[in-house]
Amino acid sequence: MAASHKVAHAARRGLSIVKEIVYRITLSVSAGLLWKVHHWNTQRRTKEFYDLLERGEISVVVEDEGPSIVKEIVYGITLSVSAGLLWKVHHWNTQRRTKEFYDLLERGDISVVAEDE
Repeated sequence: MAASHKVAHAARRGLSIVKEIVYRITLSVSAGLLWKVHHWNTQRRTKEFYDLLERGEISVVVEDEGPSIVKEIVYGITLSVSAGLLWKVHHWNTQRRTKEFYDLLERGDISVVAEDE
């Protein structure tokens, strides 16, 4: 019996600019949405606090210092680094799969057949 080879149909490989833009916009919007949800929750808790204070159900012992600007900056940096890391992991996986494909092709374990449709 003749040795059989796996046949892979070649697709245009490489980075798609449109795909990159869509991924980055999606990540940016997702990070922005998470940040906005956090902001809305903080606003809701603050409003509830002041409503309770106004009704006299609670009293303040220590003066409120307001939001911490350092805390806000740390949250923003953390979200940005996390989104960037997720994107980089995706990029590394794509590079690894592409390299594996070309290694298999070079060794002759697979062959590429171009078909006209």
